[in-house]
Amino acid sequence: MSLVNKLLTPSCRLLFLTIICFLLFPTHQQLTVKIDSSLPIGNQLNQDIFGVNYAQEANFQSVKYTINRKGGNSDTRYNWQQNIHNTAQDWFFMNIPDEIESGQILPNGSAATMFMDTANKHGSKLMLTASLIGYTPLDDRSKKWGFSVAKYGSQLETECTRTGFPSWCMGDAGNGKKTGNIYVTGNDPAETSKVIDENYVVNWIKYMKSRGTPVKLWSLDNEMDLWHSTHHDVHPNPITYDEMWTLTEKYAKAIKTEDSTIKTFGPNSWGHCGYYYSPADGCSSGADRQAHSNLPLIDYYLTKVCEYKKNTGILLVDYLDIHYYPQASGIYDDTQTADTNSDLRLRTVKSLYDFNYVDESWITDAESNGPLSRVALIPRMKASIAKYCPELKLAITEYNFGADNLWSSALAQVEILTIFGREGVDLATRFTVPKSGSMVEKSFQFLMNYDGKGAGINGAYVNTTSSNVDSVGAYSFVNSASNTLYIVLVNKLTSASSVSLQLAGDVGKSKSITTWTFVSPGTISKNSQTLTTSSVDGKVTVSLDARSASLLVVPSFNVNSNNNNPPVVVVCYGISNTSAAVCSGFGKCLKNDTCTCDASHSGAKCENTITQPSQPVIMCYGISNTSAAVCSGFGKCLKNDTCTCDSSHTGSKCENTIPIVCYGILSTSPSVCSGFGTCLKNDTCTCDSKHTGVKCENVIAQPVIVCYGILSSSPSVCSGFGTCVKNNTCTCDSKHTGAKCETTITQPSQPVVVCYGISNTSATVCSGFGTCLKNDTCTCDSKHTGAQCQTTIGNNDNNGNNSTIPTGSLNRNATSGASLMNASVTPLILVILCLIPFLLSLFTPHFNL
Repeated sequence: MSLVNKLLTPSCRLLFLTIICFLLFPTHQQLTVKIDSSLPIGNQLNQDIFGVNYAQEANFQSVKYTINRKGGNSDTRYNWQQNIHNTAQDWFFMNIPDEIESGQILPNGSAATMFMDTANKHGSKLMLTASLIGYTPLDDRSKKWGFSVAKYGSQLETECTRTGFPSWCMGDAGNGKKTGNIYVTGNDPAETSKVIDENYVVNWIKYMKSRGTPVKLWSLDNEMDLWHSTHHDVHPNPITYDEMWTLTEKYAKAIKTEDSTIKTFGPNSWGHCGYYYSPADGCSSGADRQAHSNLPLIDYYLTKVCEYKKNTGILLVDYLDIHYYPQASGIYDDTQTADTNSDLRLRTVKSLYDFNYVDESWITDAESNGPLSRVALIPRMKASIAKYCPELKLAITEYNFGADNLWSSALAQVEILTIFGREGVDLATRFTVPKSGSMVEKSFQFLMNYDGKGAGINGAYVNTTSSNVDSVGAYSFVNSASNTLYIVLVNKLTSASSVSLQLAGDVGKSKSITTWTFVSPGTISKNSQTLTTSSVDGKVTVSLDARSASLLVVPSFNVNSNNNNPPVVVVCYGISNTSAAVCSGFGKCLKNDTCTCDASHSGAKCENTITQPSQPVIMCYGISNTSAAVCSGFGKCLKNDTCTCDSSHTGSKCENTIPIVCYGILSTSPSVCSGFGTCLKNDTCTCDSKHTGVKCENVIAQPVIVCYGILSSSPSVCSGFGTCVKNNTCTCDSKHTGAKCETTITQPSQPVVVCYGISNTSATVCSGFGTCLKNDTCTCDSKHTGAQCQTTIGNNDNNGNNSTIPTGSLNRNATSGASLMNASVTPLILVILCLIPFLLSLFTPHFNL
C-alpha cells in the first residue's frame, strides 16, 4: 500500500482528528484537594472573627454579626457626655453633634448608647474606643472646625471647594494644608477641643455600668501611628515608641483598675509602616527604633506589655490589635463599581499567610524586596506574640479587600474568613459593615447562616491541602461534638472546574453530602447528593461553578482516634503545623518548636536561605552591592553596611531624598518661586524673562509701544500685516507696504504657458507625466515619451510595441484593477481546487469491492 493510501485509511483519519481535538481543546491540570483527618487537628475557629464596624439595626436583620465595633478616626475624639464627634482629617476637623434618641436626655440616647442597645438586642458583643489622645470635642453642640481660613489663611481645600460639597458647606472650614501640601502650624486646639485624661474614659465605663449595659471590649484609641496626620489639629507631631507606651500604660491601668474583666485592644496600628517602624522615623528604621534595641514597634510594644505583667501581675493589653488594608493598587476602593482587579484581589488574599507571596505593592520596593516584602501578616504577628508576650491574643479590628458589590470582593471575603479560622485569629471586625443586600454581606451569610436557619461553619481546622491555591482555595473544619465536617472550596478560575476530593482517614465508604453553592450575584443554593468513595481513603469528584464558593457539609465524619478531645495541636514558634506559614513556609513541624527545614533553608524556624559558597559578597543592609536596589538605588555600597549616597539623597540606606526648598516651598511645587521660576538649589530662584525678585514675585515692567494709536500687542496693529517694533514704526510682511502696512503689493502677471491646449498649471498637462515649460513643449519623466508624454517606455502590447495611452487620458495606472485581481486570485483558486479532492478523500468512507 502506498504512503498516500496509508494516510487515507480510516484509522489514520481518526488519529488525525484526535490530534486536532487535543490542539483545539487543551485540558486543564487536574485539581486535587486532600483532607487528612489522620493528622492532628488545628486551631478552633473562633466565632468572634465574624465581626464588623458600625452595624445598625438593618444590618443585624440580615446577619447576626458576633462583634460590633464603634471605632475609627471620628471615635478618637467622641464627647460621650454631649454626643459630639470630631471628623478629624476625614472632613475638615469638624465637631459634629450626633442625633439624640427621641425622648431621651444625654448622655442617654446618644449615638453610643443607641449603638450599644442595638448590639445587645441581637446578641452581638460591643467594642467601644477609649480616647488616649488627650482631647475631646467642646461641650458646645454647635458645628466648629479646626482650621479657619479667616484666621490661618488660604488652604488647599475648604468644605465648599471639595467635589460634591453640600449646599450648607462652611467656606471658612479649611483642610489644614497650604500650598505644597504643607500642614498649617500654630493653630489653637481649644477652638474645637477640651483637654481630658484617663478619668474621662473611666467615668464613661462607670456610666455604662450604671445603666445596666457594661461594655467589656475597649479599643485603646485608633491608629495612634497616624495621629500626626489624621488629628493634626491637636497632635501635630508623630508619636514615638515612648509616648505610645506611656499613654497605653496610663489609660489601660485606669481601665483595668475600674474593671479587671474588661479586655483591651492595642495598639491598633494602621498597617505595614506602623507594625515595624516609629512614626517619628517615617517608614524606615531610624533614630527612634534604634534607640529601642532596633525592635519593630509591635515587638517593642509586646515586650512592654509582658514586662508590666511580670512586675505587677496585671496584663494591661489582652489583644494585639492591628489593622490591615492590602496596599496593591485598586484592591481597597469602596467606590469601585467595575470588577477590574478581580485576579489581583484574589491573589492578594495570600498576603494574610503566605511567606512565598511577594506583595504586589509599594511595600516590596520600600523593603527592597527583602523578607518584609512577603507580608505573611498573621503568622508574623503570631510569631511576635509567641516570642515576646505569649499571653496575648490576636485581633484584626479593621480590614477590607474591596467594594461591597463586587463579586471578587465577596469571594475574597469568604476565603479571608476561613483563613482567619485556619490561622487562629481570635477576633476580627471588617471595616465597615457591608451594605444591606450587598454581595459581601452574603459572604457572611454563606458561612454563618447557609441554610437560613442559623447553621454555620464551626469546629477545629482539619489539615486540608489544595494542589493549586491560586485556582482553588480549600479549608475544612470539624465539629467534634456532632462529627460534622465543613469543607469550603473557593474556585477562583473563570471557568467551571472539577476537583478530585480525597477524604483521607476514617470516612466510611459513602456519604450523603449536602452542598451549598455561592455564585454571582450572591445566590446561595442547596444541592443534596450521595458521594460514594472507593475505599476508606476514598476519592470523589466535585464540580465547582466558575468563580464560586462551595460549602460541603459531611455528616458522621470520624476524625482519627489519635485526635482525642482536647485535640493534640503541634505548634512551632506560635504557628500551628497545619498552617502554610509554619517553619517560614520552608519546612515541616512534626513536634512542638522543632522545624525540619528543606534543603535550601536553615535556622530554628527555617528562616534563613542557604547560599552556596562563592566569592565574598559586599552587602549593605541585606542587599548585594551588585544589585540595582542597593542603597535604595541612590548610592554605592563599597563596604558592608556602608552606603555612599549621591548628592540628592541621605540616610544610612540612602532612603531619604534631600528636598530642595526655596523660601519654605518644595522645588516640586507648582507655586515655588511664585510660579514664575525654578528652584534648583535651596533659596535660589531662577526667574523667567518676565519676572524678578528673590522669589520671582515682581513683574518686570515692559515699555509701552504704540503704532498710530494701537498698542503693539494688539492683533490689529499695523493693519494686522506687520509688527510694531517702536513707536509709529511698522515692519510689514512681504505682501504689504505703507506706513501702517495698509497697502497690498500686487504681483506682475505671468504669461500663460499652454501645451497642446492644456495650461501648464493643470495636473493633466503632458498626460500627467511631464512638465510644460513653454508652449507645446513637454519634458517627459523617465518612464514616458511622445510629444505629450503619452507613451509608456517598456510596456509592450501583444505585438511588441510600446503601450500608448489615448491622448487626453487622465488614468495614470496602465494596468487595470481587474488584471491585478486575476493575477493574485487565480493561483489561490487553483490551490483550493487541487485540495478539494484530497480533503474529500480524507473524510469519505472507502469501500473495498
